[in-house]
Formats: sequence, C-alpha cells, structure tokens
Amino acid sequence: MNFMYEVVLIKYAQGLVSYKPFLDSAFLRIDLSDKQQFLRDIIQLIFSNGIKKNDIRNVFDASELSESLNVAKIFKGGVTSSQMELLTKLPELELEYSFRLLVDLFKVTYQREYRKQKSSPSSWRYWDLSNPMLMLELMNKFNPKDLPKSRRGGAI
Repeated sequence: MNFMYEVVLIKYAQGLVSYKPFLDSAFLRIDLSDKQQFLRDIIQLIFSNGIKKNDIRNVFDASELSESLNVAKIFKGGVTSSQMELLTKLPELELEYSFRLLVDLFKVTYQREYRKQKSSPSSWRYWDLSNPMLMLELMNKFNPKDLPKSRRGGAI
C-alpha cells in the first residue's frame, strides 16, 4: 500500500478523516487488480493488529452495511484469512462493500492496539496523527522517495 494511503487509513482509524473522501480518493479511482491488492493490504494490517471473533459483529452493528450482502455472508462461520481473501474476489461492483467493511474492521482492531501503544516512539502507526508537528516529523522521517519500492506501492 502506498505510504500516504496508509497514513490516511490510520487517520481514519483515529477518527481524523471521514470515510467518503477516503473512498473517493483511494479506492474508486483505481482498476480492479489494484482494488484487490489494496484490500489485501488492509487485510494484512488488520491481522497485524490482531482480530477477535466479535470484531466483525461489532462492525456490522455499528455500520450501515446490511447482513444480506455477500460481504456479511462470508463471515457466517467466523473469521479466517481465507474468508478475508474472499472479500477481494467478489465482483467489482461489490468491492466497495468489501472496502467499507475492511476499513471499519481495521478501525476496530487499530483502536484496540492504539490504546495499548499510543505515542509509542517505536512505531509511527501509533503516534497521534492529529498533531501537526508529529505529522511533519513523520513526513520528514518517511519521505516516500526514501522508502523501498514495495512500501511506496504502485498505482495506489
């Protein structure tokens, strides 16, 4: 995932940006294979935060997503990496629902970790990104030109 989109995803999880502009700028403008990869990248971040069995239920209870959607039906038997991967293989018209579910699920898992590691100097992901000085430090420290190509991402 592109470094800047990872920053925006974390800002979303911290409640600093809203969903709609993130969707419009980060997801709707890219082609199918990039959408699928973007979803895989979010899934990886979700698992790195640690997902719990009731996290999916909490996301559906708090969101506008209907449990009749295919994204909801995938999780009837629990949450596994193979079920998460199925979200990336839905028809393109349904990937927006996958995106919504995954960014909201990321927010749930991230907030749990954020409470534990807030302001941890060892990981920028848990810095308070509402602080303009920390954002400036982050942008200076992790200039996207200096990141390995795999961290800069492709089209996203």
